[in-house]
Amino acid sequence: MNFTNPLTMIIFIILGLIIISCSIGIIIASKFQSKQKEKYKMCLDAIENFGMNPMQVKEGLSKEDISKIDESINVDELTKNLYDKYLEFQNKINTKDSNLDNLLTGMIKDLYIDRIDRSKESKYEDIVDNIDLIGYSITEFDGNKLKFKIIINCCKYKLNDGVVVSGSNLNKLELILLVTYIKENGDWLINEYEKVYEKKLDSNNSF
Repeated sequence: MNFTNPLTMIIFIILGLIIISCSIGIIIASKFQSKQKEKYKMCLDAIENFGMNPMQVKEGLSKEDISKIDESINVDELTKNLYDKYLEFQNKINTKDSNLDNLLTGMIKDLYIDRIDRSKESKYEDIVDNIDLIGYSITEFDGNKLKFKIIINCCKYKLNDGVVVSGSNLNKLELILLVTYIKENGDWLINEYEKVYEKKLDSNNSF
């Protein structure tokens, strides 16, 4: 074979580059597969170590977590205060009481005052009552702001001039609410309120 032929040399150079590229690809692939096998083995070892015990998911901050940020807080009293404040807020909406001082702060206060005033004029209202507490937790806390998750069963329906027009005042729902509180002048006031989950309970859960 005539290697002095430029065309032949180019072909051999190209073939050489292809062989080198393939070799590098095989080496990289082998290393990748080796790492994947190692990770797979680690997963198997972790599963074996856990056995049949379920992994625990942290629902919220513990008392110790909160105390690390503010050791002066009595967490039990704080959570009771937060829940009582939510109930008072909900009761004021149900009774069309627009005096939301010491409960709400910021834009949410103006929003609900306007909503209550409009419901008085239209005789149309949203009602949440027969509330049963299922669970709660503080999910975020920085000393002056916190997020309070509440899980409740309740009745939720709409009234128009005292008549139920949608929803039901008999069958209960399960709700998960996330209520954000801000500390103002030493008091915790609601700053945001959102529903993150709603599920209709079957007729056996009616009352």
